[in-house]
Order: sequence, then C-alpha cells, then structure tokens
Amino acid sequence: MTQNKAISPYVVKKASLAIGDRQVHFTIKRSVRARNVRIEIRPETGLSVILPRGYSVEKVEELIRSKSRWIALHLEDISPGSGQWLTRELQTGDTVPFLGESLKVVVLHHTGEPVNVQQDNRCLYINMGKSIDGTREQLNGWYKKQAHKILPPMVNKFCARMNVTYNRLYILGQNTRWGSCSHKKNISLNWKLLKMPQRVIEYVIIHELAHLKEMNHTPRFWEVVAMYCQDWRECRAFLKKFPEGKVSL
Repeated sequence: MTQNKAISPYVVKKASLAIGDRQVHFTIKRSVRARNVRIEIRPETGLSVILPRGYSVEKVEELIRSKSRWIALHLEDISPGSGQWLTRELQTGDTVPFLGESLKVVVLHHTGEPVNVQQDNRCLYINMGKSIDGTREQLNGWYKKQAHKILPPMVNKFCARMNVTYNRLYILGQNTRWGSCSHKKNISLNWKLLKMPQRVIEYVIIHELAHLKEMNHTPRFWEVVAMYCQDWRECRAFLKKFPEGKVSL
C-alpha cells in the first residue's frame, strides 16, 4: 500500500487560468513514472495536468492555452470555486461535432412525442418530452447508436481492401484509447470517433486492422498503414490533440 502511494502522481499545486470569458481551474501533478506530459479530465477530480520529472511547472499555462480549443469543445462549463468540470445541458443553438461537421442542436420540449434524437441535414433535434434535463445523455446515446451503424461497414470495407479478417468488433467508450486490437483478433473502436473527421476515423480503423498483420509498431507495421492511409502522420497528429488518443495511436 505504501509502495503504491509512492509511485502515484502527487499534487504540486492547484491553479486557475482565464481563457476567454472562462476561468479554468486545474490541478498540477507530478509522476515519476510519466514519460510525457498528459492531460486528464475526470468528473470526480476535474482537469489535471500530469508532469514527468524535470518538466517545468511554468510551462503548464502555455500548454493549457494550446489546448483551449479542445477544452472549449469537450468541457463546456465549469463549477465555480469547486475546480470540477460539469457538462451543462445542451440548449437550442449549440453545435456538436459529427463526422467532421458541426450539427446545430434544437432542443424540443412538451411535444407529446417520446424522448428521441433525430438528425435532419445539419440539424440535430433532441426531443426531451416532459424532461427538463438529460440532453447530454440523449446525445451520447445517439452517438453510440450511430457508431454501431457507421463503424462496422467501414471496418468491413477496409478488411476487404487489406485482405484481413477479425474475430469480433466491439464499439466501446474507452477513456484512453480510440481503438485497439487484441491477440485474439478482436477489434475495439471508440464511439467518440464519430466526433472526428471521416478520414481520421478511417486512419484509426486502418491502424487497428494493420495489427492483424503486424502486432507491433515496427517500421514494417507503419509501412502497412501507409499503404492504405498515405496521410497517416497528419491523422495521427490530429488525434494527439485529444487526451482520449494518448495510448497506442
């Protein structure tokens, strides 16, 4: 028990930073096991920046500013004084990402219709019935449903092109991975990929299917990826901006 505490990240300081009209609260931690700086956002602890040994605390503000676009996109509101992030309920006029585009949200109440989410061109109608809150839950449910419709055909398309076969395909909501491939040839993809441009989604799929040929990240593996995704470096760099993609890709 004592050993685990010794190697766990420890708090260096808590601070806040003004970005636009918002005050961003965050915790700076240091970890002797960390090799690179990473940003973590958890409902129970809020925004944390984990620093490896030797990384200057003075650089954290610049790092947070460089990620302000991601923060504004995924963490839309913050609880004043608590330092914990909250995702506020969606309102008519908000926009949400979907396959590289922005969908305008229209929230409907007391229509007599059951709770549901429907897309019409570039508008997303969230019918809440008599409910006042729960729009975020409905939105995530819609993303998951769309992921189960959209991702399997994309995977099968690239399986045919790459001449590979997998065992099972799982659509999950991992916090640290966009995708993975197991030694049992099971492919897992994150439903949050639907917030990304389609070319980036294709890169993740190609990346995982390439592991069916090369279960590693050797030069040979990247040669396989490059055969089917010439701009894989750009796609990989794009995903590196988001904390969910810090593992594997």
